[in-house]
Amino acid sequence: RERTAFPKSLLDRLPNLGLLVTTGMRNLSVDMAAARDNGVVVCGTQMMRHVPFELAWALIMAITKKIPAEDRSMHEGGWHHAVGIGLKGKTLGILGLGSLGTEVAKIGIAFDMSVIAWSENLTAERAADVGVTRVEKDELFAQSDVLSIHLLLSERTTGIVGAQELAKMKPTAYLINTARGPIVDEPALIKALQEKKIAGAALDVFDVEPLQIGR
Repeated sequence: RERTAFPKSLLDRLPNLGLLVTTGMRNLSVDMAAARDNGVVVCGTQMMRHVPFELAWALIMAITKKIPAEDRSMHEGGWHHAVGIGLKGKTLGILGLGSLGTEVAKIGIAFDMSVIAWSENLTAERAADVGVTRVEKDELFAQSDVLSIHLLLSERTTGIVGAQELAKMKPTAYLINTARGPIVDEPALIKALQEKKIAGAALDVFDVEPLQIGR
């Protein structure tokens, strides 16, 4: 996966490597030019494309319904520690309305949420095709009750969610990231959570993976 880098410096040290197989058909962490120069064949596998957007919705449901906290409280002898929020009528923001973002948006529409989206090349027509309203980036962060990230990691998207963007979010809003960790400025997110600038975050990806002990 993209979490395991194969740059030129590594490929040059693997003279016996002939085949590199990666999950999915796109892996930005493999230096394809260096692989070709070293005679390494790079292949990808098919993926179950429904799994990532299902995971995003599992995280949305878990954090908005307080499921992990309530489960932990119950097992510790507590009862009815927190109250979740309803999603009907809330605003779901999609940062990156590609194939995965589109599927997440469809579920939001099924929950009778207002769904908005932004990405650099997204047009109003493309958004409307899937029942979504295109907004500007600042509006996306300001209006969303739940903001779900579905961008590819690149130089352009690294840190695209930083302190400035988080500051625009509602104090009742939730951030969901199942894309790539470095898309979000992790120290800025931690600070926003500690200062209760947003209500919470549900993450499947981090800057350093696996997570360091004690973090």
